[in-house]
Amino acid sequence: MAQSALAGVTKYKNRHGTSERDRAAAGSRWASVAVITAGTSSPRVMRVKKVIEFYTNWCHVCSEFAPTFEQTKNRYNGRVEFQQLDAEDGANADIVAKYGVKRYPTIIYLDTYGLVLRRTEGAPMGANFANIIDSL
Repeated sequence: MAQSALAGVTKYKNRHGTSERDRAAAGSRWASVAVITAGTSSPRVMRVKKVIEFYTNWCHVCSEFAPTFEQTKNRYNGRVEFQQLDAEDGANADIVAKYGVKRYPTIIYLDTYGLVLRRTEGAPMGANFANIIDSL
């Protein structure tokens, strides 16, 4: 989408010249298109739909984070899907590789389309976890 918007800006400049007035007009028009295209003006597009935590059984931080994960999961019940995956379980090897998980815990926040909105390594304790979800 971003490449398409950039191509449109280039076409506009080629058609309409690059005078100061034209640059200003193009900038304001195309900036709003880029914002809409990127989804930043619509909270529905950027809303977190799934949170995946990659953990290991031996990870001390993962164990400390478990109650926070569970409380936050209950807070967003029905609005956001939460999933915990043991990163060392062979059955999860493909998804661990897909997201390049190397540290634990790693938390992936996905939108409606399965695109990564944010990725954190380490555990956002307490209200910080919910604040991250709310900010997205």
